[in-house]
Amino acid sequence: MTYCTIELSSSLAAAQQDLVVQQRGHATAWRCLHADAATPQAWLEVAAAAQQQRRQRHQQQHTFVLMMEVLDNLPHDRVVRSTTDADWQQVAVTSQQQQQQHEQEQRVANSRKSSRLLHQQQQLQLTEVLQPAHDPLIQRCLQVLYPRGQTPRTASTSSSSKMFGWFQRFLGLPSDAQDPLDVWLPTRCLQLLETLHSMVPSHSLIAADFDALPDITVPGRGAPLVSGRSADKQTVDYNTVLVPWGSADIFFPTDFDDLGRLYQAAAAAAAAQQQPSAAEEGSAELQLQRRTNS
Repeated sequence: MTYCTIELSSSLAAAQQDLVVQQRGHATAWRCLHADAATPQAWLEVAAAAQQQRRQRHQQQHTFVLMMEVLDNLPHDRVVRSTTDADWQQVAVTSQQQQQQHEQEQRVANSRKSSRLLHQQQQLQLTEVLQPAHDPLIQRCLQVLYPRGQTPRTASTSSSSKMFGWFQRFLGLPSDAQDPLDVWLPTRCLQLLETLHSMVPSHSLIAADFDALPDITVPGRGAPLVSGRSADKQTVDYNTVLVPWGSADIFFPTDFDDLGRLYQAAAAAAAAQQQPSAAEEGSAELQLQRRTNS
């Protein structure tokens, strides 16, 4: 059996290489790849590394993929809509510098000048702007989790969600269907699952993560915990993700019901694109472990 770690961080990849290979001497059985697991190239490198370690070519082996507290760090996309009948809008983050530079570029283009734009050094101010939800990945995620005509609460199949909705109707309380909808979509997770099913059809995915996080003040369903430290080393929780780069950690809770639906949708999409023989040879399995932060 061979082992391979896909690590996005170059510094952590170097640390793993030093510990496992240099200090522990496991070069023949383990390799760390500095890559993005959501891209096909990463899994091509995994297959190449496995073949190199075996020193001979084999038919594709069954692969066990372990994701321990990976999901909470994957990027999400925020979408909103004013009513259940309105179209979804995606939330984009822009900066005052970008807006000013764009306006200046437009003026240069309109006046047909070729002068170089001057870089203005100023404090970066981030803002959120609404755009039509035309991003293909966002559209696929919405189609799986919130089909047209369903709200985030009614789209969920969990017993707790159904009980919560029943109490809302019984007590006459406002529901998600009556309030503006604000959702954080696990789009990067969907992209990773689609890539995994496409590149490694015969696999078992074992994922463990937190299904709830404490003291979240960021608005929206599935919103993250944004936590940093003040100058005196005290923990500070923010009510926005628009914080200076590197000043806070951002963690997303995992909705395991949603994760299961995304996994099934990714498997179906990959099977539809594969040859019948390849689809029959591959078998995929998902195992989930919920971790509750009490």
